[in-house]
Amino acid sequence: MTATIDRCASADIAEVAAFFRIAFPFNPRLQEQDYLDWQFRDTPFRDSDDYNIFVLHRDGAIRGVMAYVPVMLRLGQREVVACWTANWHAPGQGVHGLRLLAEVNRVSDFRLHVGLTERSLTIYRRMSMPCLESMDRWLLPLNLEAVLDIAGVAGGADAARLAESSQHAQPGDGGAVEHLDELPADRQIAFDHWPDLDCGVSRRTDFVNWRYVQIPRHHYKILRGDEEQFAVIRFETIAGRNFGICRLLEWTCHGAIGRAVLGEIIRLCRLERAILLDFYSTARSLAQELRALGFLSESELAKPIPRLFRPLGPGWPLRLAVDLPPHRHARSLDFGRWYVTLGDSDLDRVKL
Repeated sequence: MTATIDRCASADIAEVAAFFRIAFPFNPRLQEQDYLDWQFRDTPFRDSDDYNIFVLHRDGAIRGVMAYVPVMLRLGQREVVACWTANWHAPGQGVHGLRLLAEVNRVSDFRLHVGLTERSLTIYRRMSMPCLESMDRWLLPLNLEAVLDIAGVAGGADAARLAESSQHAQPGDGGAVEHLDELPADRQIAFDHWPDLDCGVSRRTDFVNWRYVQIPRHHYKILRGDEEQFAVIRFETIAGRNFGICRLLEWTCHGAIGRAVLGEIIRLCRLERAILLDFYSTARSLAQELRALGFLSESELAKPIPRLFRPLGPGWPLRLAVDLPPHRHARSLDFGRWYVTLGDSDLDRVKL
């Protein structure tokens, strides 16, 4: 039977949710309509009344999907309409799976792909996209004994590096840091204190509020040091343990304000029994800030800390590809000038 690809309409969303239930059985959020409404329809830069999901039908059933989120992308002094992709899944469909990608490519000339599988990384490389095999991961141990336990580290250089980093984990009094329900509307978060950081998804406050406040059944915390400097965190319990970790999703702080915000985060981590601060970022300027605050780059460890916590497991590197015109032309890209975090994807979700 002929394969067809159509954009998902409201009448199709229950069928798509049923497909997601089989394709992503450990992700309950993708089986809930209000979550699908939030992620793929009710976005700040929506470009259609339908869902931002392309659906492959074959033999009277859904055989594949590819979804995307419209965003504004900063490229130096300009902003362009772009999309970051999500949930490309078309097992055994061959060229028809690539047709799903082609449909998304027609939406915008600018695409951000975060959280790639090895297979999709191979495909994007063949299309001459600049790719990053592993986004930098920054760690701050808050409970050294527990971190060594989940990492399976008994001693040696890794234990010494983690111990040195943990000595910087000092709580603050929180006096100068605001806790916000949401960021003020219609503002652009600038990165003026990092002038070499000029690319990435625009941190307009309507995007930040959509990503972290309006998302169903998630509880992120926004902490602000001043109008331009904020952080977003989420606590996650480690399966089978009575403690957890703290995901750091956004960090635009520096200097004394950065130290104050980090001190407040550590204070909250003590209350929530979080043993580790965990942050992914491409930005070179952030790396310098984080190192000054005591964070440790995972690249300095011989054995990586588990990346998955529900259940606890090694996980995989956070891979990234950027597709810019002219397409299919080999080029290099300085990812250190980009602000990309785990928040630039749908990977940070509440798991079963």
